[in-house]
Amino acid sequence: MVQTFDFEIDIKNTGTSTELFFRKTANEKGIIYRLTAVLFVHGWNILKAEARTDDDNQITDYFLIEPGNGQRFDSRMEDTIRKDLTDLFSGEISVMHYLSNYPGKMEELYSYHTHQSQSFIEITDDEESNNCLLELNTVDRPGLLFEISQLLYLLYIDILAFEAGSNDSNVNDKFVIRREDAAIIDSAGKQRIREALSKIL
Repeated sequence: MVQTFDFEIDIKNTGTSTELFFRKTANEKGIIYRLTAVLFVHGWNILKAEARTDDDNQITDYFLIEPGNGQRFDSRMEDTIRKDLTDLFSGEISVMHYLSNYPGKMEELYSYHTHQSQSFIEITDDEESNNCLLELNTVDRPGLLFEISQLLYLLYIDILAFEAGSNDSNVNDKFVIRREDAAIIDSAGKQRIREALSKIL
């Protein structure tokens, strides 16, 4: 386990798959965005993911990942992922600057947009808070969770918690979201989110 600044990265190689745990003492915007960017760039498919924020605002993110191109999660790969995450979370570089070093990966991402699929998008209010539940069901593909988290980041939407999992070729993802300023996401805001998501799913 490596602890850097106010977060911990814990990686466990289980053979065919790998578990990655990320813990941070305080929640902040763009955590999932940065984590999924690193995994996508290095060719790791996310089989399952969970994120939770406890009552003290400490967050724990869990990813079960597998290689997308036959690579192994060896010590070199582990060191690379640790370094990239440290650079992103220490503020050394932004996600967009990081991605600019991998233009081929971005081209790969955009190539999936030519394939139309039937997707389910639902956003419902939490009656006891200003949070909303965003539920998605769509065809799985590399980089999908990264692209969803990037879109929400650009729309100034915080991800407070999420569960992501795949079933055959489909994914069923649930996100607890709210506006960055903690205000209610109104009807127009929900519609913007739906329209933006429909363009990438």
